[in-house]
Amino acid sequence: MIIPPYLISGDTIAIAAASRVVDELLLNRAKDFLEKAGFQVVFSPNILAQYHQFAGTDSQRAADINWAISDDNIKAIIFFRGGYGAARILDMVDWQPLLNKPKWFCGYSDVTAIHIHLQSIGIASLHATMPIHIAQTDEESILSFYALIEALKGEEISYYLESSIASYLPIEGELVGGNLSVIYSLLGSVSDFSWAGKVLFIEDIDEYYYHLDRIMNALSRAGKFKKLKALLVGNFKDIKDNTIPFGKNIAEIMQEYALKHNILIFFGMPVGHDKLNIPVKCGLQVKIENDEIKYCV
Repeated sequence: MIIPPYLISGDTIAIAAASRVVDELLLNRAKDFLEKAGFQVVFSPNILAQYHQFAGTDSQRAADINWAISDDNIKAIIFFRGGYGAARILDMVDWQPLLNKPKWFCGYSDVTAIHIHLQSIGIASLHATMPIHIAQTDEESILSFYALIEALKGEEISYYLESSIASYLPIEGELVGGNLSVIYSLLGSVSDFSWAGKVLFIEDIDEYYYHLDRIMNALSRAGKFKKLKALLVGNFKDIKDNTIPFGKNIAEIMQEYALKHNILIFFGMPVGHDKLNIPVKCGLQVKIENDEIKYCV
């Protein structure tokens, strides 16, 4: 796995948009925050473009990512928000230069499409909060932004999980994952990759219980859970039910598939569409022991 260089004071960060339209006021607030943290900040050329719900056409959004990749002064790319659209432009981006000059790609939710594609070509990335949340004033949201800065600088991160398992041997594997629906949408595509030996973290928002079960069943039947080391369940927010209840909650759905494939499952991973969204270095080797997860490098 190629790990991009960590940032130092004075490095340049680009803010770009791969999905939905950008709010200019929040964009400028994010710029102020990052500059106060010691970085230089540039906006991608089409950052304020709009095409229906998207932040510009597919070509404009892809061009902005290609611009950020080709500019040697840019050390990290933070995506403004999620929504939908990142998967539409994956095949329009030239990712090849990153193999020689890797950069941190940061975001979550719909940005999972980019994390998964980077994983498929062997480049680590950062699942983390985004500028769309910069105006939130609660302690956990603020903490998430400062944790993003620390992660970009290479400072140590660890997570405490919840497990129903009394004891287990230490687990080691490459940490991958993100938004479950987006992961599912890439199944069988050129961005897909083997999960054998991996530790998978997942989160989601605004889905139905039955549809989440459908996703897990599809991943199960596709063989994605074979030889998976562990499943880390993050925040599942605003999950809905039908008039006739599905009959299982999130924990029960996930536990069913973990049991079916003999996968260790942990809850409480602090990621997702919640106030607390701690950065995750996708692609790095981790060790889980005593319900704590630490990076090996």
